[in-house]
Order: sequence, then C-alpha cells, then structure tokens
Amino acid sequence: MQPKFPNIAPDRDRIRRFYLCEDVKVTLSDGITIVIEKGHRFDGQTIPFGLRGFFPAFDTDVYAALVHDALLDTEMFHRYKRSFIDKEYQRFMEMPEYFATRTRRYFFPRIVRFFGYVKRTMWGR
Repeated sequence: MQPKFPNIAPDRDRIRRFYLCEDVKVTLSDGITIVIEKGHRFDGQTIPFGLRGFFPAFDTDVYAALVHDALLDTEMFHRYKRSFIDKEYQRFMEMPEYFATRTRRYFFPRIVRFFGYVKRTMWGR
C-alpha cells in the first residue's frame, strides 16, 4: 500500500524547516483523532551536523516527525504526557506503509526520547 504523504513545502520564513500545506487527520493509538491544521510549521528531525550525511532530514518518516512535533507544540492544550508523545512517534516510525529504514526505526525513537529527556531535565521544558 502506498501511503498518502501530506503536502509539505519548505518554510519560507525559516522559522522552522517545513510548512504543512493541507489539513492532516491523525488517529492516535488511544483512538482519538486530531487535526493538524494547514500552516503548521515543524522542523522534521533535527539531525546533528555530523550525522546529516547518514540521515537526511526529510525522508519517508516525515509523517512521524509531523505528528510528534504537532503534539509537542500543542502540549499545553491536551492531556498527553511526553512519554505518550514519544511512543506515538515510535508507532508511526514502525508503520510499514511509511517505509522507514530499519536503521531509522531503531535509532530515531531512542534519540528523540533521549534528547527529550535532556531538554526536559536541563531546560525545564
């Protein structure tokens, strides 16, 4: 099955990396459907400079990054904890229809969880 990827454009204001050009409906693992509205800006995966040759920032797993960033950006308006948001990221990474490579499926959820922990404990966010 070929998935329908959302229509994404580069962010012209360079505030974030990408700009969502259409509304996207997402069903979370708890059965709740959320709508990520057109115009949402997100950074995809923030890849450390030394690893950009191995992991391009925009890949088939951009959908998982979109959902993760949208949930984090709206964290103050919903009841989901950071652990749930990170698990959703991993769930979308593991969906076979998005063709994330085995390396990305293994490393990226762990990296996201680690840096989320560091950010939360060191910077209090």
